[in-house]
Amino acid sequence: MRHFKIRRLSGKMSISARNDFLRSSLPANLPQPHRLNLSDGICSIPEDRLDSVLEAVGDFNDFEHGDDPYCKNDFGRLQVGEYHVVWWFSYFDKEWKGHQVDGNRILHIQLAEEFELS
Repeated sequence: MRHFKIRRLSGKMSISARNDFLRSSLPANLPQPHRLNLSDGICSIPEDRLDSVLEAVGDFNDFEHGDDPYCKNDFGRLQVGEYHVVWWFSYFDKEWKGHQVDGNRILHIQLAEEFELS
């Protein structure tokens, strides 16, 4: 059994620091009210390897300007073993209805093959 420290966000953190803080809580759940959205492909990974994928997303720090032009640390691509993984944050207001960068967040994690740019 793993034990996780419960950490709280500071209201004065930059967007990138807040995103790094939330990601670093993986493989545990994100602090409330933030949410974690795992795709079907990610959920199909065997549990022993899924922890490795979530830990790699949590530890990710290889931001490239093309993927992160505004330095928000809110998008990343990585490979964990045979899995090509893409993750990103969506931003919402406190009611989960509209966009607000300093509000609630959903961290999405997908296999790269499931990811489509529209």
